[in-house]
Amino acid sequence: MAGNPDFSTRIISQILNEALDACLDAGMQCPLIVIAASGNGSVIVARLSGKPEDPAEFLAEHLVPEGLRAPVHLFVIDQEDGAMHSTITPDELLAMSTAGPTQ
Repeated sequence: MAGNPDFSTRIISQILNEALDACLDAGMQCPLIVIAASGNGSVIVARLSGKPEDPAEFLAEHLVPEGLRAPVHLFVIDQEDGAMHSTITPDELLAMSTAGPTQ
């Protein structure tokens, strides 16, 4: 939902965690490169080491004033060239598709 500040903070964080858990459950290997992008031009790229003590390393970020707008397209790439794509709506994580060696 455009301009909904609650979407950017609460929903994306919760659903992103669910998506990353699903990636690890599917056998994806850390470090993970995570890309979140929306149609309004906002994009975030981060590297996750997989170690709880390590914070995410933000590699690139461009956010328009409204932030990420639904739907947000989420891409995750692992060290074995496995890949996952999903779409985050204001209410849920839509079907995830995976490809590559971890499939």
